Amino acid sequence: MARNEEKAQSMLYRFREAQAVQLGLVKPKERRPYLASDCNNLKDAEKWRQQIIREISRKVSKIQDAGLSDYQIRDLNDEINKLMREKSHWDDQIKKLGGPDYKRVGPKMLDHEGKEVPGNRGYKYFGRAKDLPGVRDLFEQEAPSPQKRTRFDLYKNVDADYYGYRDEEDGTLLEYEREIENKVIAEALEIPDETLPKDKSQKKKENTSQLENNSMDIDSSSEKYVAHVAVPSQKEVEEFLVRRRKRQMLDRYVSELLHSIDYKIPNFEDYIVSHNNYVMERKEEYYKAFKLFDKEGNDTIPSDALGDLLRALKQNPTNAKVAELVKGAGPKISFDKFLEILLRPDGFAPAATYEEIFEGFQVFDKDRTGYISVGEVKYVLTSLGEKLTEAEVDELIKIVNVDKNGNIKYEDFIKKILSE
Repeated sequence: MARNEEKAQSMLYRFREAQAVQLGLVKPKERRPYLASDCNNLKDAEKWRQQIIREISRKVSKIQDAGLSDYQIRDLNDEINKLMREKSHWDDQIKKLGGPDYKRVGPKMLDHEGKEVPGNRGYKYFGRAKDLPGVRDLFEQEAPSPQKRTRFDLYKNVDADYYGYRDEEDGTLLEYEREIENKVIAEALEIPDETLPKDKSQKKKENTSQLENNSMDIDSSSEKYVAHVAVPSQKEVEEFLVRRRKRQMLDRYVSELLHSIDYKIPNFEDYIVSHNNYVMERKEEYYKAFKLFDKEGNDTIPSDALGDLLRALKQNPTNAKVAELVKGAGPKISFDKFLEILLRPDGFAPAATYEEIFEGFQVFDKDRTGYISVGEVKYVLTSLGEKLTEAEVDELIKIVNVDKNGNIKYEDFIKKILSE
């Protein structure tokens, strides 16, 4: 009986196969395009690439056969290398058609099975081809080491340009320097007079015209300009430093309202005295609140009560801020230390307004219904800003009504929180 391959080559078999194709019973066998660039369909390109990979896999398995002669092994190895190059062309075509870059993300299994001769790239030897006469000797040879460059070779191309001696002859560089000079001069002219002593502002105005003239000279391709800077005297510097120190003290100790009119205060020292008098008038009120938390009656409070006491006096420190204050105060806090903490610069910073909190919740209300789910409220309060615990959030949610859909009207929720 004839083998299957011989049957496939018989005239009758080929005639019936062609007849079946004409009748539409069998799909005609397609041949892979000779050039990958002739294929403009990504799906077909993927199919031909897979076909090549299968052929490579079969030939790599076949080249391991111990019964093959040296000539057959060489021919098989040449065919595998040819298929590898063809696969590379299909990889490029697939990438060009918008498919994945297989050279970058594809598996490298087939490449690892082949071995290249040191110093030669491209041609690989697979299976028994690595043991062919002459090939094994090539693998045992070491790759030629790169030739070491001498000091003469290193300094051969070093000239005056390397050290920048001819930069002044570079027209492009000089033009760039002129642009930077113009930019620096323009920024200097825009510096406000507040950064200089008041009695020097007039001198700055006198120097402005000189700077403008120099800028015009540079625009007309002049290479030099002269700027005269007035140097203040020692007395003027001391007065300026005193004024700056007073402003820093105002920024640190004065409320926002007074800060807006700080320079209208005729005498800074008088203001400090009046501010201290105001603090002393409230000192008795602060002491009464302090004694409410003094459980032992020794004019000290435990550090874990500091946050509650500050909030009772209309301050709004975060838990992190309270922990920072406690860390510097110790386990027991005296009244003097508490007063120092209470009157810190950011102590009476205003809390968030209703509008700010409303806008924060409105981010989660994309449809502007006025309602958000309980889960979103818990996410906001436990994940953003000053994080609360689950138990604290549950206590807050109890003060508002939750509808049957599990939603909360956040406008009422905010009002309840602020009223508390």
